[in-house]
Amino acid sequence: MKYRRPYLMKEEEEVPRIKLAVALFTAIVLAVSLVSAQEVSQEDYDSAIDELRFILTDAAMHIDASYFGDLGEDSDKAFTQFSKIETFWKGKDQAKALELTEKALGAISGISRASGAQDGPAATAALTELRARFDNLRDPECLNKPVGTSC
Repeated sequence: MKYRRPYLMKEEEEVPRIKLAVALFTAIVLAVSLVSAQEVSQEDYDSAIDELRFILTDAAMHIDASYFGDLGEDSDKAFTQFSKIETFWKGKDQAKALELTEKALGAISGISRASGAQDGPAATAALTELRARFDNLRDPECLNKPVGTSC
């Protein structure tokens, strides 16, 4: 089907729309990066820890029931909360906590991959590692204890 020129957008009209789209995209990316770079308060940190307790419990139930779609959602939620925790510890300049948080984010990635592959044993192993990191991060006094040590 051929279009006649009057029905097509003129080149002069096309350029401003492209510029507008690029500007809008840039503004959104900038806004998201500014929000994520903000400091996280102790209250926000405590809230993220509380939310993670629920998420990790849900993840264990979803693994046991082989609800891999729900497990994928759990990994997305856990990533969001651990990102807050990472921002909190960056503000405190706490290297050990940042190391634990990075490893926790790696374990979340493992859960996500296992969810996509519908691999229950891999998901269980990744969740076990994530819980070990979480146990050390949830209480600042536990940061220097060996990973997996009960606090």
